[in-house]
Amino acid sequence: MVDLIRCAKRHRTSVHTSSRRFIGDPARDLARLLPGQWHASVEIYSHPAWQEDLVPWIWDSGELGRAVQSERIPYAALLTDAVQGITLLFIERPGRQLDYLVGSFSPEGLEGGYGDPHAPRSIVLPPFAGRAAQALTGRYLPAYEQAVHARQTAAIAAVLGDIRCEHDTWQAMNASGRYSDATPLSAAARGAATELFLDHLAPFPDRRRPRPGAARPVPTREQPVARRRRGPLPSGRRRD
Repeated sequence: MVDLIRCAKRHRTSVHTSSRRFIGDPARDLARLLPGQWHASVEIYSHPAWQEDLVPWIWDSGELGRAVQSERIPYAALLTDAVQGITLLFIERPGRQLDYLVGSFSPEGLEGGYGDPHAPRSIVLPPFAGRAAQALTGRYLPAYEQAVHARQTAAIAAVLGDIRCEHDTWQAMNASGRYSDATPLSAAARGAATELFLDHLAPFPDRRRPRPGAARPVPTREQPVARRRRGPLPSGRRRD
């Protein structure tokens, strides 16, 4: 510690101690008590932009989602069950000396979690691993599964609505022999319209949640979040 303080002074910065445990320790204690194959890792968000990149991926309608957007969170732990495809964010509860918050990232196979009305509510966890594991398995994870089911149902209903609309348009064109602007529909064009309708049906099964362990699509634009999930961390960030 003395050497650390001396080094900090040389670089014109300061060192502050905390009564809290290093966040990786309670996260690992909790992961060991959860049913299944859970793994705990630590991330450092030393730059506020790295924290901001979490926002689109957080799937939460409670305190954790608000904290990520409005409070400075310099570090956090990830609790991951790769078999079930679940990733949770575990942070120190802002403004409290002992409590933690846990919430989830958007589930596998369902795009984006920010602002989703189906998102589960994060919960407060005590600093005791046994009680925290009971709260997570007894309250949060069942609510999470219900929320995933509700979101899947809504996604399927939306796709079915699109298919019905496409089908109605296709039927009307075939019945009238004309496009919607009254242009005559040739036999070749009718066949093309039928193929287009069938092509729109093809992606439907792919919109369902993939099997556990399936890879999450990487965002097309470069983000620290994508690097966090897929590759090396930028300089200054670390992960257990």
